[in-house]
Amino acid sequence: MNSEDARRTFEALSETLEKVGLGWMLSQVRQEIAFGRAVTKTLSVVPEDFGVVERQRRQRVRFVCAQEYTPQQQLALLVDAIEQTVVGSIEMQSSVLDTAKLPVARFFSDDGQHEQHSFTHDDVRANKSSTHKLRRELLEDANGF
Repeated sequence: MNSEDARRTFEALSETLEKVGLGWMLSQVRQEIAFGRAVTKTLSVVPEDFGVVERQRRQRVRFVCAQEYTPQQQLALLVDAIEQTVVGSIEMQSSVLDTAKLPVARFFSDDGQHEQHSFTHDDVRANKSSTHKLRRELLEDANGF
């Protein structure tokens, strides 16, 4: 996937995440991108550069600096965040059902009168299956960025 395709895919996924209420995740990914990727660089310095008068041999010094993410790396960060968020929530659903030994988990409105969400083991299996399929498709589309 070239840089332009990666940018377009990133933006398309970003719009979708905003629409489905996952803007908070997108914000975190954008913040990570803004900080850049931490890399170490080794520089060779002469001690006299630091006020030492005697002639000494060069010393190597390591510095940490930020390097911009490529568009492909930015897209990889976003896909990884999506995967962690979605897969993590599916794993939590499975854990809730298994730990509580429940056939179904139900969530109700604040007044306790209206069911807002529920899930079963079958729902969890279906979610896992569709998530893995979507992940494969994203990776194929991105040529394994």
